[in-house]
Amino acid sequence: MGKPTKKQTQPTEEQPFENDEDDGTQASQNVQHAASNAPLTLADMEKLLKSMEDRIIAKLSDQLSADRATIDRHDQTIQHMETSLNDMETRLTTLETTCAALVKENEALKLKTDDLENRSRRNNIRITGLPEKVEGTQPTAFMEIFLKETFGSDAFPTPPAVDRAHRIAIPRKKPGDPPRPFIARIHHYQTKERILKLAREAGSLSFRGSDIHIYPDYSVEVSKKRAAYASVKSELRNAGLAYRMFFPAKLQVIDKNGQKLTFSSPGEVSSFLQNNRPDTATTPSRRKDLKAIKEPSLGVLPEVDNENSPMLPTAMTPRSSKRKSAQLVSSRIRRQLGTQLDFNSDGEDDEEFLPSKKELQSSSEDEEEEEKVDSDEEVAVKKSKRGASGSRTPRSTQKTRSSTRTPRKTPSKKTTPNTPRTPRHITPSIPSRSLPARQPANVLEEASTRLHVSAVPDSLPCREQEFQDVYSFVESKIMDGTGGCMYISGVPGTGKTATVHEVMRCLQHASDMDEIPPFHFIEINGMKMTDPHQAYVQILQKMTGQKATADHAAALLEKRFSSPAPRKETTVLLVDELDLLWTRKQNVMYNLFDWPTRRHARLVVLTIANTMDLPERIMINRVASRLGLTRMSFQPYSFKQLQQIIMSRLNKVKAFEEDALQLVSRKVAALSGDARRCLDICRRATEICEHSAPNPSSTGLVGMTHVMEALNEMFSSAYVTAIKCASVQEQLFLRAVIAEFRRLGLEESTFQQVFVQHQALCRVEGLQPITVLEGLAVCQRLGACRLLLLEPSRLGVQQRVRLNVSQDDILYALKAD
Repeated sequence: MGKPTKKQTQPTEEQPFENDEDDGTQASQNVQHAASNAPLTLADMEKLLKSMEDRIIAKLSDQLSADRATIDRHDQTIQHMETSLNDMETRLTTLETTCAALVKENEALKLKTDDLENRSRRNNIRITGLPEKVEGTQPTAFMEIFLKETFGSDAFPTPPAVDRAHRIAIPRKKPGDPPRPFIARIHHYQTKERILKLAREAGSLSFRGSDIHIYPDYSVEVSKKRAAYASVKSELRNAGLAYRMFFPAKLQVIDKNGQKLTFSSPGEVSSFLQNNRPDTATTPSRRKDLKAIKEPSLGVLPEVDNENSPMLPTAMTPRSSKRKSAQLVSSRIRRQLGTQLDFNSDGEDDEEFLPSKKELQSSSEDEEEEEKVDSDEEVAVKKSKRGASGSRTPRSTQKTRSSTRTPRKTPSKKTTPNTPRTPRHITPSIPSRSLPARQPANVLEEASTRLHVSAVPDSLPCREQEFQDVYSFVESKIMDGTGGCMYISGVPGTGKTATVHEVMRCLQHASDMDEIPPFHFIEINGMKMTDPHQAYVQILQKMTGQKATADHAAALLEKRFSSPAPRKETTVLLVDELDLLWTRKQNVMYNLFDWPTRRHARLVVLTIANTMDLPERIMINRVASRLGLTRMSFQPYSFKQLQQIIMSRLNKVKAFEEDALQLVSRKVAALSGDARRCLDICRRATEICEHSAPNPSSTGLVGMTHVMEALNEMFSSAYVTAIKCASVQEQLFLRAVIAEFRRLGLEESTFQQVFVQHQALCRVEGLQPITVLEGLAVCQRLGACRLLLLEPSRLGVQQRVRLNVSQDDILYALKAD
């Protein structure tokens, strides 16, 4: 047997370290085993190195893969965090925007809530100084007694209506502390304003030995804002500057030059006072600014007086005396017209009665030059006085003076040398009185002045509820910036127009106090128009000042009320005598009622007529629907209301006996309830009493005899006598005219329509109806007596008929029969 061979431990190429678990340990063992055996060849070494390189690379690859996976996980985490951060930023931005919007909305709601609170306190008054427990257990009844005792029974003939009254709900004060303020809510806003006015006029008030003060009742926020001006008010008083507080907390200051400045915070007032102190008002920089302001005014002087021209001495000649008289006449004309005539600067030169160089300039330059002369008139007059006292510029030299202005293409016509040039903007006015108006010599003259229909009373009694309704309607439309229509009806003399005027006056006062937005009030009267389409012309002229034809004015108003504007004010339009604006197509009424429905119109229309159911009588459906259902009816005055109206007019003037006033009130209330007729009768009674007194200085009271004589004169005029003496058919025809007018709602009709009413009245009275020819004869006789106004035409039954006397006189004469 042969020698056994050793087992080969060297790995072959086919099995290179396949069973090794630990690469590093096995490699070292292989190296040692190879060293203990035969020497390694180069190929073996390369194989070993290669195997080691592969193992190292594999290990590094595994480690890199693990690191790459970790980096990927971190990358995903970072991306997730970035996404979350972006979401957080978006949410934060949204929250900031929402928070800013909520803050803004909260401020707006706070202002609105404060405004609503002040509006709820609008009828409240705050009284300080009233002793505790003086009101007892019935504060509301006490307030009526308090007002009457404080201001007297003459200021309030009837106790004012008080809704509620109470002390401020705070813990009771300790003995010796000031009493708690007293709050009272007056039912009518007009009465509350009258109380505050009386308190301001009285200055200091006292009640049962205690000094009291009456103020408007504002919210806490407004009170704090107004109280913050206390320090600056003291500084304004020390500086001698007048000021005035406006709602809610704005201070208006009138500076030394009469300019009105409005400030919204005390800091602005302090800055104004700091800049206008005497030590800083005359600094060199300020003097330089004042000089720069005055320099444009001095620029007018070279055009008025040529200083480079040779000067000639003046001499007193007949011609100069004529010029002086002409100057006096021109100054008188300027004073009467109320405008500043554009005269030349040299006051004693007859050149002011000749065409000036301005007439040769363009129209635009002419207007600019007139404005400069008007604004710098004072400087020019000073210059003319210097020229009159010294020397005068010859006219020939002034004509040769060069001018850089472009003349007109067509020179203006030359006027005569003795005719003064007519100013551009003339406003006619009544000449001023040379002597003051004569004061009433006795009580009857004073009563006659107060009872005149044109006298404007301080308040309108017996119409408080109607005043409140109209005021609330118009105020809500102005505050909301919307439009609307209201129809006001009632017989003549019931205070419809006077109530609306009083509402507008109170709203204008509230607008001046910044309580409501500003508005524009326009009034038109159908009685003052010859054609209903002239309403467009008057509305456009009163809104914009421009004149246009009726069609063009209607188109301009349509465009104005249909297009939006950034700062458009609400327009309140009062249309009196609405029935006279009726046309066949009714387009004027339709437009007046349709414009307020436009989105951007901001138009409030108040219409007044004498007929309550006028919309149903004469208006077509599309016009009546535009008018809407907001209507108000003024009922005729009762005799108690008429008596109260006369007493409020007289106000502390004892001129009538109680029975005489009651007789007048009952007579007028039984007939028509016309307050104007009642005032006229009372005024005529005072005149009769004054003329019948033997001694004018010692006149008595107006009694029953004077009132009866005035009633006989008022209701027993020539027209009333003619109606009483008319035939039965003529009286029936007058009754038919009144019935037809009431049916139509107009003050005009045709003979045919009246004749139909006359036939019906004849059947009702049991009389034989007359023929058409007999009816025309009756109508002609009434027209000859001037009881009717007939159309001068040959239309026969189509001729128009109008009354020449009031319906009250006809009803009175027919009722007396």
